[in-house]
Amino acid sequence: MLEKTEMDLEKDNRQRIADNIKYLLKKPGKSRRGFVEFCKNKYNYNINEGNISKRVNGQIAFGPMLLAYFCEYLEVNMEQVCFERLNSAVSILQRSYIGNDLLEKFSIEKESLDKYYGNYHCYFFPTIKDEKGIIQGTFTIDQLNDEPYAKVELVLNIPNKKKGKRRGKTIIKKYEGIMLISSKLSVCYCIIYNAEMGECNFMSFRFNRTLNTVKNQGGLVAVCTVSAGHEKVPTVHRMLICRSHLRQATLKKVLPCLYLNRRDIVIEESKLQEVIKAFNLNEAAKKCIMDNIRCKDLCEISESVLEIAHDKDPNAGNKWEFISGVRENAYNAKYNKISKNADKQVIELLSQKE
Repeated sequence: MLEKTEMDLEKDNRQRIADNIKYLLKKPGKSRRGFVEFCKNKYNYNINEGNISKRVNGQIAFGPMLLAYFCEYLEVNMEQVCFERLNSAVSILQRSYIGNDLLEKFSIEKESLDKYYGNYHCYFFPTIKDEKGIIQGTFTIDQLNDEPYAKVELVLNIPNKKKGKRRGKTIIKKYEGIMLISSKLSVCYCIIYNAEMGECNFMSFRFNRTLNTVKNQGGLVAVCTVSAGHEKVPTVHRMLICRSHLRQATLKKVLPCLYLNRRDIVIEESKLQEVIKAFNLNEAAKKCIMDNIRCKDLCEISESVLEIAHDKDPNAGNKWEFISGVRENAYNAKYNKISKNADKQVIELLSQKE
């Protein structure tokens, strides 16, 4: 491995300072425009947002005085800005085994990453059983100069349904982190966190190799997270990301794709007949479906009912073995995949004209 020259070190330091300033400017109450006003009001120093952008993007180095003004405005120590990585996710990655030895495995052509940069809208079901509706937010993938990974930010708009003055108002939750792409496995990996809440989540979705000059339009995301509500437990769910905000009619069409679907569909026959009727299928199509139905007597029962029933019989043996025996003989999926067909279905539904 070639040793870095003095010029390389200066470039690295310039970029580290720029990344830190960019990161700190996303804190609540801080902005480029706010910094311009701060300089004008306190020091009678005029600087426009265009000049700030060139420095924040790493094109031009920060002068000592301008950097001092920034540190004062952002309420941060200048030494930290110059020598530390203040974005925790990036800092952890660079100190880790992945950062030291495996990042080259995730390196990919710049043109491929370019197609993923930008803003997306996101949608997923609440992780509280009795909560209806859909959670919406934004998902952003930004470039990190000269790095083989991208910066990501997830902002969720959570309806506040608790009693009190703030009922009905939206709660904003922000997560930030990084995105890696494995060209070998054709998968994008995102590690995001919210330090204030002590929460770290993992997102993954298919890396689309077939994109040519077209920007990535989104698709389904597998999310490993923690549930909302009073009791926090590990949870997995699907999320949809797409470039445009969905109208209600389109959202209704794609919502079924957010269920943890599998290839075999278990549905009440009467409800299947309702769908067939709603889509006015001809006799040949109806016959194809009815001839391939595997009808069995099915029942649905809550686990809590099984617990109560077991407690009524003191000689029934171990409660959890009994429930495990019921589950062993029930219809259950061992895993859930976001397959090529699943993504294809979503993209085609999103592309339909309303």
